[in-house]
Amino acid sequence: MPKNLKSKERLEMNYCIEGCGRKVSKLGCRCHFCASKRPHKFDCNCCICKAKKGESKGQNAPNYGKRRVTSSKIFLCKFGCNEKVSGKNRGCRSCSNKRIVKNPVNHWNYKNGRTDLRDRIRRLEEYSNWRTEIFKRDNYTCQECFVRGNDLEAHHIKEFVIILSEFLSIYSQFSPIEDKETLVRLAINYNDFWNIHNGKTLCKMCHNKTKKGNLFSNGEKRDSKDPMSKED
Repeated sequence: MPKNLKSKERLEMNYCIEGCGRKVSKLGCRCHFCASKRPHKFDCNCCICKAKKGESKGQNAPNYGKRRVTSSKIFLCKFGCNEKVSGKNRGCRSCSNKRIVKNPVNHWNYKNGRTDLRDRIRRLEEYSNWRTEIFKRDNYTCQECFVRGNDLEAHHIKEFVIILSEFLSIYSQFSPIEDKETLVRLAINYNDFWNIHNGKTLCKMCHNKTKKGNLFSNGEKRDSKDPMSKED
């Protein structure tokens, strides 16, 4: 905007009254640059000076008494508790959590009961012994960066989720949900879970490079389509 415009013309075009060419949100105001860099006159009527004088607070605020415009639609919990929710066909947090605890099948990421079975196998004493044997064999040293100690983790060379899938295919007569205890007992004697040649010691940083969405140390990208997998 040209600086030779008259003051009246600047007010009509919503530009800074100092003539710097910047647009302002309200008529008769200075832009933030001019308001902070240039001294204000005693009778300045800009929004910053009004706020400092307290003239734009309380009942003098420009939006005082105006109701906030909101959507007229009200969405209620789809499970019937009548709690307000943010969108259509949604459940409140309380009802959703109760359904998941009561029946894990209701979780969006649930898959054939594998998650719970996988965690049960990882909590076995045999799994803890498998990790310890790998750490001792590798002298508690990361096999990628060769740093000893630190935060070490046991990495499955053949992914744990693949071994679990093969295990479930062999014992397909058992359900991962109804026969979970039986499958856990069978897993204790399934040698592929406890083969120390299928594991190696990695530090946490090197181990993260092998997980889904990251790169291996040789630059190849992991191809894993199972969203439930936790690679080790």
